[in-house]
Amino acid sequence: MKYIKILSGLTLALSSSLAFANSYPGDPCHAFYIAGDVGIYQAYLNTRYNDVTDLIPANSALSLSQNGYSYGVAIGYSRRVGEWALLGAEASGTFHTTYAYYANAGGYNNTIKIKNNADIVFVPGMFLTDTIASYLKIGISTAHISNYVTSQVGFVPVVTNFSSSFNVLGAAFGIGIKKYICPDFAIFSEYSYHDFGNRNLAHFTNFTASYVETAHIYTNELLVGASYNF
Repeated sequence: MKYIKILSGLTLALSSSLAFANSYPGDPCHAFYIAGDVGIYQAYLNTRYNDVTDLIPANSALSLSQNGYSYGVAIGYSRRVGEWALLGAEASGTFHTTYAYYANAGGYNNTIKIKNNADIVFVPGMFLTDTIASYLKIGISTAHISNYVTSQVGFVPVVTNFSSSFNVLGAAFGIGIKKYICPDFAIFSEYSYHDFGNRNLAHFTNFTASYVETAHIYTNELLVGASYNF
């Protein structure tokens, strides 16, 4: 009887250890998580300034860039499906520093800043090992943009400011890798890409000519962060 009790105790302990091993760390105790990240950010604005007044238009076309840093927060849901798969969804917000600037010799200058963006993405993934998972992100994003143009206006030029602030809708994509430190805590590294398409940014006057400013807006970001399941 004594040996049966000892054997039973060892069997129970082994079963508990195996159950913990199977749930660690790819099966966190909770499916919801919060995350924070910091990164290096670059936005590209393939910009055109189209003269819509003059018979011989003084058009300009160039690529502007907003190079800086980003920081963001996210809340999401992720569950292991089967032995290796992950399925989840995430909502996030990211804030950006610096701005893009252009000074035209014809008498106007332009400052553009993508202030922030908010994403809703689907997040499938797979475990590469017991503690490391790779994942993709695909979804939609909305960005808040501020645009300022300072221009000389009139036959007797007067410096005039044209400013606008608006939101644009686009697509969000990402790829990353996550390392579980313990069942409910992980660190990750990620690359993200956003494309907001071709947008009208401003209508302004330079001397007596009217201009329309358009741009194809897309961004790249490399980031690192941490997440906690709750």
